[in-house]
Amino acid sequence: MFEMAQLSWHEIRGHLAGGHRKHHFQPTASLCPEAMERIRELEYDDIAEQMFRFRLAGTPRLWGYEVGDGIFHAVWWDPDHRVFPADPS
Repeated sequence: MFEMAQLSWHEIRGHLAGGHRKHHFQPTASLCPEAMERIRELEYDDIAEQMFRFRLAGTPRLWGYEVGDGIFHAVWWDPDHRVFPADPS
């Protein structure tokens, strides 16, 4: 994450893995039921219509959303890729 903090959002969004975007937005409504419940508990459902996903070292993901002028607000550390497990990338 330290290395990514040195990059612009444009550079981050341009990273590819296997021909697919490595880091990308994901519609919040497509996440697993447990994630959707947690969004409601945290009262983020009216803030984040889409979450941003960082793919880190294979399976682990870091989920959150962008606020303000390119600031990332982390919501979940997902070491087992369960928030959106159907994602093939």
